[in-house]
Amino acid sequence: LATDDVGRLDRKIAASAVTEMRDAFRVFAPYHDVPKVTIFGSARTRPDDPVYDQARRIAADLARDHPDDLESAGFACVLAARAGLPDVARDCAGRLEDDRLRAGPGVATLWRARTSAALGEPDAALRLLQRAFSEGLRFDTWLHSDPFLASLRGLPGFRGLEEPSG
Repeated sequence: LATDDVGRLDRKIAASAVTEMRDAFRVFAPYHDVPKVTIFGSARTRPDDPVYDQARRIAADLARDHPDDLESAGFACVLAARAGLPDVARDCAGRLEDDRLRAGPGVATLWRARTSAALGEPDAALRLLQRAFSEGLRFDTWLHSDPFLASLRGLPGFRGLEEPSG
C-alpha cells in the first residue's frame, strides 16, 4: 500500500481491518477446533421475504442448539423484534447479559442495542451503543455499515458515535 496510489483514508481503513482481524484471531484462538457459523444479513430484506424467514429459522435453531453462543442469541433477539414480537425480543435481549454468553467487551450490550433499534426504540439503542463503547467495544469501520443499526443513521446521537474521540 505504501507504494500504491492509495489515499490516507483508504490506508486507515486497511489498517483498521487488519487490526480487527488480529483481534478476532485473538478472541477465537481458544475455539480453534470448534466449528463456527457466520450469518450475513441485510437491512433491506423484508420480513415477508422467504429468505428472511429462512434466516429467522436458522438463527432460532442456532440459539436453541447453542444456548451459550452470544451471536446466535443476539440474532434471535433482533429477528424476534423484526418479526413483530417485542415481548419475545425484550426477554431475549435481557438474557444476553448472562455470563455464559461472553464474547468480548461490550458485545452483549451491542446486541441489546441492535435489538432496541429493531424494536424502533432509537433512544434506548443509542444509550446502549454508548454503553457498549464504554465497556470496551472497539470502535471501527463496521459501525456505519452495520445493517442492524440502519434505523439509527442520520440521528444526531448516532453521528456523534461515528466520529471516534481518540
